[in-house]
Amino acid sequence: MEADLLQIAKDAQVKHPVPDVQTLKNFIPLNKARLAFQADQYQESVTQAQSALALKADPVTAYRGLGISYGMLGQWDEAIANLNSALKLDKNDKSLKSALKWAKDGQKAASKGHTSKSKPPEWD
Repeated sequence: MEADLLQIAKDAQVKHPVPDVQTLKNFIPLNKARLAFQADQYQESVTQAQSALALKADPVTAYRGLGISYGMLGQWDEAIANLNSALKLDKNDKSLKSALKWAKDGQKAASKGHTSKSKPPEWD
């Protein structure tokens, strides 16, 4: 059991305390989403972030991850909707505001047949 718990903790890569093992397990798809995003596998990132959201694992991070992943796929409406959902949960997060601006810039550029010159947000 202890070895399993250590593997779960490693797979979840949670940056703050969690109350129980189930909550820790719920963070695994969120970590997989982050890793997929960092590997430029944006569709996989979307899939994993949606799983994390369904498990209620850090919804702000899940919505942010969905937003920036959709943006990287050029799906700007979805990007903006998810970033707005994250901002509803954490109105003071400057990185969310910046990511939303990036998505809106991307949407505006795409509507003119261009690509955005804004630097995409990172998922660290």
